[in-house]
Amino acid sequence: MDGPHVVVVGAGLSGLIAAYRLQQSGVRVTVLERSTRAGGRFAVEVLEGLVYHPSCPVLPTQAPTLFGVLRELDCADRVSRHRLTRFRLQTRCGVRRVRTRGAGPQTPNTAWRRARVLRVQSDFDALLRRGRPELATRLDDRSVTQFLSLYLGRRQAAISGALLEAGFGLDPGETTRQLLMSQLDGWCDFAPAKVFGLGPFFRALPEQLDTLRTEASVRSVRPDGRAVELASGGSIECDAVLLAVPAYAALELLPEQTPAEELALKGIRYRKRLNVVAALKRDKPLRTVLTSPHLESPLAGVSDITPENAPAGNELRLVMLLSRPDFARELWHDSDVNLCNTLLNRFASARSELRKSVRSLAVHRLDAESPTYDVGHFRAIARLTRSLDQRFQRRRVRLCGDYLISPDLEGCTIAATRAAESLGQFFSPVQ
Repeated sequence: MDGPHVVVVGAGLSGLIAAYRLQQSGVRVTVLERSTRAGGRFAVEVLEGLVYHPSCPVLPTQAPTLFGVLRELDCADRVSRHRLTRFRLQTRCGVRRVRTRGAGPQTPNTAWRRARVLRVQSDFDALLRRGRPELATRLDDRSVTQFLSLYLGRRQAAISGALLEAGFGLDPGETTRQLLMSQLDGWCDFAPAKVFGLGPFFRALPEQLDTLRTEASVRSVRPDGRAVELASGGSIECDAVLLAVPAYAALELLPEQTPAEELALKGIRYRKRLNVVAALKRDKPLRTVLTSPHLESPLAGVSDITPENAPAGNELRLVMLLSRPDFARELWHDSDVNLCNTLLNRFASARSELRKSVRSLAVHRLDAESPTYDVGHFRAIARLTRSLDQRFQRRRVRLCGDYLISPDLEGCTIAATRAAESLGQFFSPVQ
């Protein structure tokens, strides 16, 4: 076949969208995935006949890049978003209702505080919205907790911290404020949205690709990026390689790394996540309950993830019990029975009837679900990006993944689109 050939290593969301965009630009693509199916951490599971995502995917307030792909595949009408603007927060003083959209009484003091955040946000809004976090690294100087406590007070810090832990499995005391500011809406509120109906999209996207090989593990990449060596033996010749894999896997595959590249990739840590999905016999949906970061609890939150297109006659609801990052790290190798009992006891501590209504359970151990985005993360990404650009002529390898932008679906899509555009321009007739 004529035309340039790119090998995409990894068939997660970023790898699939990057391959899809490359094919649209006339590039021949081969996607290699070491597991038995495509989709990565966003692949779907089934419990009691109900489809769900074990990672409980979320979206920021605006997601134009992802929905552009959804519209092209005629899947946009099947996807719905539910912003967490109203939920209940578990604190030391009990459970209280929270409204994130303009949360709290609008006193002169709170209005002044929000004005301060808006001024900071307006200076970097254009850069953050374009998906170019390496251009706004001046914000990568303090943690989410430090930033919100200083600008909006401890109450808002607890609310946003609880959303960050439950939605992304991140510690607000370590996560850089730059990630948070890229997610804020016009009210200076952080209210990610739960996503439903992505199943058809993850089925349609792999079908658009000419060559997708599962159970194909890559052992190494040739130093010039013109071939990949397979673990099963043999190699695949190509004109460039796109590594759509986590940072620790890219560290092993990226050939002839510079000190800046090695330091940046080694510094990207990942968190483990333990999620328990319970099928309850219940008619009404359960309210979302999150746990304050100041409260010691193994449970980060409880969310109703029952699909809207549930089968007719369904009397069950799916509830996801989200663990805290430190709990997942300590009890990662514990038995499923102990994990379920620990989270269920916490979940039903005040309502014993919920425990009795459980029909079935599923435990999901999500290894390396999301990067930690520690303070200084995007400064390292900026150095990594510059090094890759400078050496691309001699080493035709690009990186793609959520660690480059943000841990949500939109961040994965932006990273994939940017990588595909970069490679497409390099192989264009003008070049």
